[in-house]
Amino acid sequence: MKKLLSFATLAAVATFGAAGCSPTGTEIGVNNPDDSTANYQNATGILTTRYAAKSPEYLETVFDATKRALDELKYFRTGETPRKDGITIYARAHGDVKITVDVDKRVIETKQGAKQEWVYVRVQYGTWGNAKESQIIVSHISDHLSKK
Repeated sequence: MKKLLSFATLAAVATFGAAGCSPTGTEIGVNNPDDSTANYQNATGILTTRYAAKSPEYLETVFDATKRALDELKYFRTGETPRKDGITIYARAHGDVKITVDVDKRVIETKQGAKQEWVYVRVQYGTWGNAKESQIIVSHISDHLSKK
């Protein structure tokens, strides 16, 4: 019985490891001129990328680009929730798939002690996430930012 329980535990650990349920996520490529890799959290289905803030009002610029990207992809925007240093945009895709995009401004201190402002974008497509669809949304956001 103990051997069976040990084997079942080992099989479960191997399955979750193979499925990519790591707490740190997976680095994947995105179309972003400021940071070409993004972090995709397999457990939550959230893709996180960042853009270097080019002006004090860059949060608003990324927010506008996000709205245009969602509209261009023919997603139906259902609402927005503003916060102190960010905003969440809600949308729906065909088949009533929920899309959540968080846009947040953060100040990161570099190793040299300088402070760099970044605008972080977190995309969740569907309840469990979809890396490919999230990458498409980020690509369209980047395209709209490059047109500015």
